[in-house]
Amino acid sequence: MSKMLLLMGAVCLLSTTHAQICDFDGPNWAYQLSGNGTATISSSSPYSPTGATFGIENSNGLAASGGSVLLTLDTISTIPSHGSLFTFKLGANALSGSGRGMDASSDYVVVRVGTSVSTLTEVLRIKGYSNAQWDINSVHQNLIVDAQSTTVASPYEGGEIKYGAPGTVTLFNLPSDSAVVFQVEMHSDRTNEVWSVDDLALITPKYWDGVTWSNGGSLAQSDYVLLNDTLGFPSGAHACAGVIASSSGTTLFQNKALTTGTWIQLAGNLAVDSGLTLTDSLGSGQLFIKNGMVLGSLSMERRALSSGGWRHLSVPVRTTYGDLSEDLTQVNYGPSASPSIFAWDAGNSSWYSFYDGTSITKHQPVVLFGGQGWIDSTNRMKVSGEIAPIVDTIWLDYSTPTAQSPFAVSVGNEGWNFIGNPYPFPLDLELLLSDADLPTLLAPTAYLWSTEEQQYRSYNVASGAIGSATPVVAPWQGFWMQFDSNPGGLQPLYIKQSHRALPEGDQLRKSSVSTHDFVVRSDSGEVRLVVADMPGGDVRWDYQRDHKQKNSGVLSANLVGFSGRDEFPLSLKVLDKGHKGGIPLEVKVDKYTVVEIALESDQQWWLEDISTGKWVNLLKSSHKVLASPNGKSRFRLWRRKALTREVSVEHERCEVPVHEKGIITNSSGLTWELYTASGAHLLSIAPGETVAYYNLSGLYFWKCGECVEKVYYSGNP
Repeated sequence: MSKMLLLMGAVCLLSTTHAQICDFDGPNWAYQLSGNGTATISSSSPYSPTGATFGIENSNGLAASGGSVLLTLDTISTIPSHGSLFTFKLGANALSGSGRGMDASSDYVVVRVGTSVSTLTEVLRIKGYSNAQWDINSVHQNLIVDAQSTTVASPYEGGEIKYGAPGTVTLFNLPSDSAVVFQVEMHSDRTNEVWSVDDLALITPKYWDGVTWSNGGSLAQSDYVLLNDTLGFPSGAHACAGVIASSSGTTLFQNKALTTGTWIQLAGNLAVDSGLTLTDSLGSGQLFIKNGMVLGSLSMERRALSSGGWRHLSVPVRTTYGDLSEDLTQVNYGPSASPSIFAWDAGNSSWYSFYDGTSITKHQPVVLFGGQGWIDSTNRMKVSGEIAPIVDTIWLDYSTPTAQSPFAVSVGNEGWNFIGNPYPFPLDLELLLSDADLPTLLAPTAYLWSTEEQQYRSYNVASGAIGSATPVVAPWQGFWMQFDSNPGGLQPLYIKQSHRALPEGDQLRKSSVSTHDFVVRSDSGEVRLVVADMPGGDVRWDYQRDHKQKNSGVLSANLVGFSGRDEFPLSLKVLDKGHKGGIPLEVKVDKYTVVEIALESDQQWWLEDISTGKWVNLLKSSHKVLASPNGKSRFRLWRRKALTREVSVEHERCEVPVHEKGIITNSSGLTWELYTASGAHLLSIAPGETVAYYNLSGLYFWKCGECVEKVYYSGNP
């Protein structure tokens, strides 16, 4: 590691009055370093990811490895706050050697915030995941979190991450105080696992009071702008680094002229027109919308795809191909030239070429082919058009490849469709592939082309990432999906704005459990049930903090000898990534009677009737069944509909063995396997078997066929 300097104490000075920054290159926001790890300033490159640097664009960054390094910035005033943000860039790097990469159990970054009246408090914990690495300079998710809550986040699984990683971290809702302290702790358990941070900044956005800007000057390209229900934007052409907007209803940004790098919509909907241009020359070139929808039209631009080979391209607004092609130079296409731009004809399993002047709505993606520099990398791709609607319909087709198709063999290559992200924000494939509206015969796997590697990576909703893929489809990106069999005609794929990859990334909000109310009623009375659901959680992140989310086992609605009072059994449930297991529900009655199961929340839940195999969308209707006093009626509650119509026999009764006073008893008729939180196999227990096992403490998983249930054993008698 060349050009490195070991740091021991406070360095540097304060920067400008409107935005304090620590970039390790010049006069900076003062800071101190502590901890038992190795802290260095470096502008050099790690061993991996390939082409990465420790700082932004070959500048200096702070690298930390082999223990904990705590970077504590000098106190600073956030009064008046006016929507101030704390932000920094984060990279996960590796030096040569074995075991490199950031893991969930041992590598993390913690952000703490303190004030003049409160001590440093953890507000964000970023964890590694399966040897994760990402370049601080690559396109990433912007991890946007509330500084008044506690958030745990992890990148998506899979080696060198391009789009799933929290490469930019942004804290909003900062405390308004005269002496705010920010601290970033970086920890890795190996000397060849290196976190790096750069451009730590307090951003105080400017606002327009109707006459002048808040600082009395002009708007610079490095500034952020604040918009809310009372603040507007002036006329004339402007450019800035970003916009921070929130609204109790809809932020209207129309008949304006602004070019900006990033738009962060913290609250409310957004309605814009093509006078707004998002560009990656000033920022990420993306829209991050925390909740709500985006409507209207938009202009977007990005650098050209200059690498050689094939490139997949999906333009994130409704425009014509001619609008895009005007901004590409050195393009070898046209009626008299060899075509190099193609779209996919799923009805004939073949490519067809685009020629100059061809007009097509651009949520259908195209592929480009050529050598290095085939597209001028100094040029930019610019498009303007309508934003795809809240639900965008992509029509999928099925065909068998012929001799004219690009496939060497037809068997196994039937039914391929080339699909694009139609939106100016990232899509979460897990949400798309597990949507109840996904065509039944469409396999829940997406294949994404890596331009740099010139090969495909895939993501499956049940098994996760394969070959360094992520479940995030960036703006401008296309992907492939395949039908399992012939659906018998065109099938609609509904891509929704609600499928967006949230600004928080793949995260678990410890402070934001959502509860859902159910009621089970008969002519004898009714029982109310509450499920506390955290569907975005990944139980592998932090088992030491996860005990409050343990499964409570079977929800029981006992209508025998009902006294007329309401009962409130509570299930705390984190569904695993495969969405297996659901939440068991048992109903017991003392006579033959009709039992009704209904949802009293406005969120999507499915009910599986184990005896009939029927699936009911409880958001649309309740489920009625004739219950018998001879046994229990068994059901399962699911956040998402099953990915297959088959329900395994083993799946019917996910009753895990009981551990009590050092004895494990399996009263079910199934053989269960016990695993640790890290996946190590501990034991098998046969039906009716009893096993002595005294040293169980922490998070474990019981697995039986399709059933996976999480349990937490405290180790206390």
